[in-house]
Amino acid sequence: MLKDRGIEGRIIPTGQPGVHSDELGDSINAALALGMTPNHSVPSVNLWHLNDMAKFAGSTRIGYTIFEMPTFDARERNSVDNLDTVWVPSEWAKEVVLNNNPDARCQVVPCGVDTDIFCPSDEPPHFKDDYFHTFVNIGKFEKRKGHELVFESMRLLGTTQTKPIRLLINCTNPFLGDFATVLKNQLNSRGFNLNESDRGEHTARFRHSENPNDCVIDIITAGGLTSDSIAEVYRSGDNGLFPYFAEGWNLPLIECMSC
Repeated sequence: MLKDRGIEGRIIPTGQPGVHSDELGDSINAALALGMTPNHSVPSVNLWHLNDMAKFAGSTRIGYTIFEMPTFDARERNSVDNLDTVWVPSEWAKEVVLNNNPDARCQVVPCGVDTDIFCPSDEPPHFKDDYFHTFVNIGKFEKRKGHELVFESMRLLGTTQTKPIRLLINCTNPFLGDFATVLKNQLNSRGFNLNESDRGEHTARFRHSENPNDCVIDIITAGGLTSDSIAEVYRSGDNGLFPYFAEGWNLPLIECMSC
């Protein structure tokens, strides 16, 4: 921490955040308070959108930014050029920064994980099914998350795998008008079909047409999962499956690893 080195650091945040816990929280709240007024003599970390990143003061100006597109426009490139250092949460994001601004100084600083929630547990996971080897996937349903690749992999495994396998997945996309129909069509086109008798309280099971007992996809139908419920999903799996083409936040991967 900057405080441990005798440095009065400033944090310039998105919105009006605060931290309400322990000594670390006090340090962050103090840096947030200092960030409300410009000061050119102390280092500053700006948590903000890339297109408006450069508008802050500090002896060392660090921009911590998250984005989901592989190319920058002129304003975004100018923001990067006017920072001393860019922090990003993933290696993919660092590669994008350097592809757009080859001379940028860029470091990967992963997002944090609440290890009081995302951690191993001795309690039996709610979604566990010991009959199957279970792969887990959580994330917004869109092309860059690789869901089509996940479903296609399950289709192929259903015809070749000798052990029972299962995909446990929670995904949604509020920008798709009839998301449930889109998802169902994706699965049906790969030979996975829903029998209403397989619809549980929180899941709907799609079975592989050629291997219905030993290759299934369980869709978690409960919307708005809490962090505790998401951790239960991760703990119910044997492996996380996240074939991202692009990922700005990278939270599901590190949360899953923490469980």
